[in-house]
Amino acid sequence: MYSILEASGKNIKKAKGVRKATVRKRIRHEQFKEALFEKRTCRHGMDVLWSERHRIYGKHFNKVSLSPFDSTRRIAENGVDTLAYGHKDIRGAVAANGDDGVGIVGSFTDAEIEAYIEELFGV
Repeated sequence: MYSILEASGKNIKKAKGVRKATVRKRIRHEQFKEALFEKRTCRHGMDVLWSERHRIYGKHFNKVSLSPFDSTRRIAENGVDTLAYGHKDIRGAVAANGDDGVGIVGSFTDAEIEAYIEELFGV
């Protein structure tokens, strides 16, 4: 996911797994910033055409559209820069500080992870 706000006022927004119409009409640049810097998760509703057993009908999904959590990359202390797991710079940092190299730098607290899971699954 990313959002670029140009000086001319044009906003370029992308969010994987979210309908283009939802990104264009409902998601704002400020929500991207909240997700990144304040570690907030945003949910948005999407109306889609769904096909099941050769029958087409409309369906409404309420999905997580913006999330600060990225399980495929290691997030740096500043919360912005990332490295792919297995990157050579991560291995150097592991040797230097004794970290196991599995967690996220500047990681979430247990309470933040539990709140995130609760928000996702309503548990």
